[in-house]
Amino acid sequence: MACCYIAAFCVGQLVKTCQFLDLDQTIQYNDELDPTGSLHDGSQATDQNGGSKPDNTRPNQTCAILSIDGLTCSACVQTVNQALEGLEEVQEARTSLQTHEAVVIGKNGEPLDAARLVTAVGEAGYEGRPGPRTHGEVLELLQLKEDIALLRRSFSGLGRYGIVLQMLVSASGINGSLGHSQSSAAALLTGTLRVASAIVAVMGQYQHARWMHTDCWRLLRKGSLNMNSLISFSTLLGLGFTFLDMLITGPLASTSYALTTSGLTLVVVAGRYLDILSRRQASKHLVKLYGALSDPDYVQMHPRGKKVPSTFLRHGDTISLTPFSVVPCDCYVVEGTSSVNQSLVTGEALPVTKSSGDYLLAGTRNLNGVLICVVHRERQESFYAQLVQSVSQAGANKFKGQDTIGVVTRYFSMGVVVLAVLSPTLQLYYGPDLDLIEFYTAMSRFIERAMTILVSACPCALGLAVPSAVIAAVDAAHSKGMLLTKGASTLQELERVEQIVFDKTGTLTKGTFEVESVELHPAWKGREAKLWILVCALEEHEAKGHPVGLALFKKGIQELGPTWLNHSTQTKLSDIASVPGQGVAGRIAIDTGQGSSSWHHVCISGQAFLEKDGVALGFGLKGPSSGEGRSGIAVQIGVDGICAATLRLQLTGDTSAEASRVALTLGVPILASRASPSDKLRCIESLQKSGTKVAMIGDGLNDAPSLAAADVGIIMTCNSTAATVGGSVMILNSDIGCLPLLFDIVKQTMRQIRFNVTWAICYNLMALSLATGLVTPLGFTLTP
Repeated sequence: MACCYIAAFCVGQLVKTCQFLDLDQTIQYNDELDPTGSLHDGSQATDQNGGSKPDNTRPNQTCAILSIDGLTCSACVQTVNQALEGLEEVQEARTSLQTHEAVVIGKNGEPLDAARLVTAVGEAGYEGRPGPRTHGEVLELLQLKEDIALLRRSFSGLGRYGIVLQMLVSASGINGSLGHSQSSAAALLTGTLRVASAIVAVMGQYQHARWMHTDCWRLLRKGSLNMNSLISFSTLLGLGFTFLDMLITGPLASTSYALTTSGLTLVVVAGRYLDILSRRQASKHLVKLYGALSDPDYVQMHPRGKKVPSTFLRHGDTISLTPFSVVPCDCYVVEGTSSVNQSLVTGEALPVTKSSGDYLLAGTRNLNGVLICVVHRERQESFYAQLVQSVSQAGANKFKGQDTIGVVTRYFSMGVVVLAVLSPTLQLYYGPDLDLIEFYTAMSRFIERAMTILVSACPCALGLAVPSAVIAAVDAAHSKGMLLTKGASTLQELERVEQIVFDKTGTLTKGTFEVESVELHPAWKGREAKLWILVCALEEHEAKGHPVGLALFKKGIQELGPTWLNHSTQTKLSDIASVPGQGVAGRIAIDTGQGSSSWHHVCISGQAFLEKDGVALGFGLKGPSSGEGRSGIAVQIGVDGICAATLRLQLTGDTSAEASRVALTLGVPILASRASPSDKLRCIESLQKSGTKVAMIGDGLNDAPSLAAADVGIIMTCNSTAATVGGSVMILNSDIGCLPLLFDIVKQTMRQIRFNVTWAICYNLMALSLATGLVTPLGFTLTP
């Protein structure tokens, strides 16, 4: 057993090195934060945890989120998933080992009873409660502070008991060699030392490894087993036989496994400690993301100057962002210019200049100027919050074939226990006939063989083969500005992709538009401010998802300046209708300040949509200024049935000439130009019918149908605050050059997954072959 303690010593030194290098390098930029946690006007902050829990505790929902306690490995995840999916009303369950949360989806929209879900989790041997964890709770889980503290105490305590045990065993061995030749007193002392060593071993297990045995019996009562179960069975079997042998043969002649069980437990705890440290290292990027959500930051309201928690902010509030402050919510700038660091969200290393009309993403950092902004989305609904949730849930998505691995992992521990009983039993049964004394002697070999089988198997290696690689891939991709929202399944589909279809604008071209010229209807000359108020009111919600809407909204904010802060609270919207790829229309009322409102029907689109909306054409649609012979596109604004203005937007558009130019420059074929969402969808489906695996890359809401239909949908966010639906990959920094890196990550990850699975299977087969004695004729034997 000296090798076990030498190994434990080496691991201990490695652990100390890890602790020494585990430095907190967090830098506090925001000097405006009051360390006392109170507001500057003397009132107390109401939220110190970075956000409240969403309401997911209602009894009947078609989708539910549960917080799960007691998860330790992938086998636990599989057990919880199977317990939940065993309910007839559940279609699918996905459990995240990182955040200890389960997302449950009902069949055919059937409501889910949270109490039944929690009961199913409890019957599987785990504790569950309705609703997701707060960001602060998830942050603590990702940092694994409780697990690390527990393992640190266990390792230190078992090490001390191990030293005492080694001294007792050594003393009993020396004294025993003298006892046979000198006196019965020496023999009595030897027996006492052996009994003391067994008692010390039991005390060490009770004080510092009790959590392992408790977890074993908790799962055993529910009919489940894991790695802790195998170690617990082996330890209890060895210690139990030690005391039994002392009672039957006496302390001097007995076989003691006290030192063996203590050494094995010490090595297992040390290995678990290193595993926890590596898991925390793998989650460091996610910890950084959640840290920004859970920090109790304060924001200065404009123009009052009062400081409030970021969770106090609501849509339409006006805030002032000072230099080096973190952007608390999705918002847009109405006054000021500054550089903004977006690296935490998009992975971009260089700051981006933001000015009036530009959108800011929550989690980014203002660097040098003062910005006056209007809150567009609250903290818990921000793009950043959705991003963090997507990253944390990515590891819960299943790999094709992972269900099979999960089933094998779940029953593997049970199979090892059966093998530990059958293997030595069969050896005794088919061995020579033994009398009672010889049979009891053979029982010692029986116990030794069973202990060897139990401790040699490693079900966790098989269970973590896929999730560990997937989590590493998600983290590596996000650090480069890419988000794999569907985790393992996305990696598999990307590996099979044969063709990539690009939506030109916003992907192959930059996709940012600027209003080059404005041509007003004579009736609207002198009323430009009112026209821009109508445009901004209608486009405020559309701007986040479309580059043309963003360009119009930005131009309106620049024209109105800070006066938009007053007008934004005086407008009312009704009957808003948005058609992807065509335009947006709705009714807008502007408060006159005398208690009355004037309603206007506003339509912003191209000529075809205006005609459908009943707008009288004739202005701004004639001559070269409106045709497609010039670069850029024309957008018309219809107000109350007349075309009030024509705006020329500079850049690409979807004209045939522009598509041909881009295709010729890049050397790629054209599938369609001026394509509507249905045209793009037909292109994707035609390629798939020919047996081709297709990836679609788009940037707008009008690309959602084709993104969802493609085998892999890749979204270029273009710094938008709207996460386009249908995609399984998001390129957050809008850099098309990330695609080769994405496929490199996929290639390396899939190769690592195959290696992990192969290694785990080969290791367990080899270890169990040695433990069961199958290779004993070749001269190889494995013992505890």
